[in-house]
Amino acid sequence: MPNSKSLDRSPSLVSPDVGAGDVFFMHKVQYCAQRAERASDREMREHWKGAAEAWHAAAELIERANVLIARWEGARRHDELPRPKRPRPIISPSCDNCGKTMQFVGVEPHPDYTNLYYRIFTCPCGALADQLAMRSN
Repeated sequence: MPNSKSLDRSPSLVSPDVGAGDVFFMHKVQYCAQRAERASDREMREHWKGAAEAWHAAAELIERANVLIARWEGARRHDELPRPKRPRPIISPSCDNCGKTMQFVGVEPHPDYTNLYYRIFTCPCGALADQLAMRSN
């Protein structure tokens, strides 16, 4: 049955009982380690050692997740989230032979300048064209 703390409606994704999770995981690690020590069968001992390692790994992941969520929530409050850059649209040229709009097929690096590249276009009639473009940083 859920306790009253689980009914907390705060907007935070981080559990208000972050430290309690650490205690829970450490209890599980200790329990599995004790079972491994008491196991007389080698296979069971390995099983319980693996379980203890898994609980320890889970504790570390929860700790990292709570740090990331808290950082994200702080950034959200201060509107510091990175904004994605919109890519510049590729404007396809018209074919010099037939006048149809050419299709973009890929890019090739410029042979001399690392900040430039060629956009390659083809036409159903077989014609090829390129546009020189600058890389965005």
